[in-house]
Amino acid sequence: AFLKTLSGKKLGSEIGENLREKLENPIVFNVTGADPGHGFEAEVLVEVCKAVVRADDAGILLVSQKGMAAQARAIVNALAKVGIAALIDEATGYQTERSPDALRLLVQAYIEQEKREWEKEFPDDFYLTLNKVYGSDPYIAKASGALVINKPQHFGNFTNKYVYGPLEDGEVLKELQRLNPKVDATGSRRQKLHQYLSKGYGLEKLREQRQEVLTMLKLSDDIDDFKRLYEKRFGPLDAQWTFFPEFRKR
Repeated sequence: AFLKTLSGKKLGSEIGENLREKLENPIVFNVTGADPGHGFEAEVLVEVCKAVVRADDAGILLVSQKGMAAQARAIVNALAKVGIAALIDEATGYQTERSPDALRLLVQAYIEQEKREWEKEFPDDFYLTLNKVYGSDPYIAKASGALVINKPQHFGNFTNKYVYGPLEDGEVLKELQRLNPKVDATGSRRQKLHQYLSKGYGLEKLREQRQEVLTMLKLSDDIDDFKRLYEKRFGPLDAQWTFFPEFRKR
């Protein structure tokens, strides 16, 4: 009945081909019994929950499916604490045999393998405040004479380091950069990193971190003042950035 629900006209539109193939090819176990069981890799549950949340956000679920959406959100939110593999281990009594893939599965809760359409995630106030803290001009003139907000390249490095970086100790940033690699020597990427964050979970975590950083920026007189506040909140920078040494001095 559950698989029939997933393939229904409403919810089925959010089930991609890769996920559909996994659902149609379950793992068969207890094959010696008269009635073998069917199961799935733990990551399939992550993908199904995200699909249900997307369908709910799009307003296409039936009233009778709202309970399922609430359960899907609860599971995705629980990933922030222990990871989906650990949840399953606890439910099945295999706490002493935790999967080494737990972190990878947790990161997947943040990620959409296919990019979303671009939506503005960093308000103008974020960049205007950054210019204030760095002591740079808030606006620059284009060749046409129009004034635009100043967004120098090091603002991108700042955003990666202080906004994306703390998400699961840099693991989310590494996965986003893998999905959306640099395309030229200047470090440009075809898409914005946040276009690969899941709408039901990843984006919310990004927005929480962005707001924390913006609050600290507004309380800072200069970039050194910000770094002191940041270290007080999140710990020593050098300890955090052993996995991205290129960010240490920025």
